[in-house]
Amino acid sequence: MLKIKDNVDLKELEKFGFGQGIYGSEADKTVTICIDKNRKITITSPNHCWWDWEYYYNWNSGTDIIYDLIQAGLVEKG
Repeated sequence: MLKIKDNVDLKELEKFGFGQGIYGSEADKTVTICIDKNRKITITSPNHCWWDWEYYYNWNSGTDIIYDLIQAGLVEKG
């Protein structure tokens, strides 16, 4: 499983398009990436993050955002 490194300020995720808090309907999106309070990354169907999520990202296709996070040095195996 992938996770955000412990030394990364989660606010950094906002630079990559992640949002925090309650979000509205994203019916046209295909996948939601959730970052939970333990910094674990979960990919799920739209708007179905677990209760303990911190940040989310809705996207239409591909895994580019995960690749971008890895390239930026924000992700590790967890």
